[in-house]
Amino acid sequence: MKKEKICFQDGRVYAYEILTGKPKNFEEDLNKFFKAYSYAISNNGDSVFYHINLYPKTLLIYKNSILRLLSEKKNIVIELVEINSSINLNQLKEIIKEGNINISIDDFGCRSSNFDRLELPNIKTVKFDKSFWNNQITENTVKSIVSALKDRKILTVAEMVESEIEFNKAKEIGFDLFQGFYFSKEDKACAQRECYGNTNL
Repeated sequence: MKKEKICFQDGRVYAYEILTGKPKNFEEDLNKFFKAYSYAISNNGDSVFYHINLYPKTLLIYKNSILRLLSEKKNIVIELVEINSSINLNQLKEIIKEGNINISIDDFGCRSSNFDRLELPNIKTVKFDKSFWNNQITENTVKSIVSALKDRKILTVAEMVESEIEFNKAKEIGFDLFQGFYFSKEDKACAQRECYGNTNL
């Protein structure tokens, strides 16, 4: 199972997003959640957060099973993906409050329902889609939203940071956290060195 760093400016790890791939249906989404949860609790204590993607509909359908797990571990953050008009936001709010679930808003800036999602409780982070934050046309808007979220004590994440230039731009905008290839390339280089070091060729 793969994981990707979410880092502070100085490179310290704030959290890992566990990558499980896109599910075919809500039952598979639940199974992927269970596997990611097991991976998180077996690989780390409470020193960092683990982000696990979950469709809101999956949370609504399998509420009891999910809340039972999350009550045992508070360093798990649910990344809610693809919230649309078919989701009852009030019902979703009640479940989040009932389970005191830590949540993250994923891909902010690429869907029309974004601002509705900011009304949800217990938001720890908002992850900004690269097409939104790395865009000269929307840059001032992004700065304003980042500033407003800071006032609410919500951390903001620049997604898909791939170069030092993009990292510097994201810092200038005011993001708290950063995610992308720029922060994982050293890990990949280390893995390659280890692999070549063990080869018999």
